[in-house]
Parts: sequence; C-alpha cells; structure tokens
Amino acid sequence: MNQFDLQAKLISRDVIRETPSGTPVVDFRVQYDGEISEAGFKRLVKLSIDCVAIGDLSAKVSKIALGSEVGLTGFLANRGKNYFSIKYHVQDIVIGKK
Repeated sequence: MNQFDLQAKLISRDVIRETPSGTPVVDFRVQYDGEISEAGFKRLVKLSIDCVAIGDLSAKVSKIALGSEVGLTGFLANRGKNYFSIKYHVQDIVIGKK
C-alpha cells in the first residue's frame, strides 16, 4: 500500500494552473522539522518535499497561509515517466494537526 501521512509546514506554493483537460492543479512544498525515535535513539529530522494537489483540493491549498502547520495524506509517485525523484500527491489536507 502506498499511503503517506505527514505533519508539516507549508513553505511555498505556486499559483493554480490547469491541465490541458481543464483540471485545476497546484504545486507546493512542505517542510518537516522534528525529532524521531529510530532503533532506540533520538534523531533530528529535517526534510522538505514537493507536493501536488489536483482538482477541488487545489483551491483549498491555495487559501492556506504560508507558514501554516498542515496535516497531509496522500501517496508518493515519480515526478513523471522519465524522472526518478518523488512527488507527494496530496489527497487530503487539514490546517493544524491531523
């Protein structure tokens, strides 16, 4: 199963665009800073990840203030057919903790 949940901060966002078929899409980036327990040790983790919201969700993302804490649910996929880096395809987003 490819489901990914993340609590992070919205740090950047593009303007909404449309696919050739007219579907609204917005690209954005989130950042996570926190402490994780791994193998009994505490580890500081800092990461940022490129995200995309498609359809009605793109309007919701475009209204969230930069710097807001958001809870995200979605899946990870390659950026495109010829790319090997990942993009987080967000299927649900809430402001604050999820």
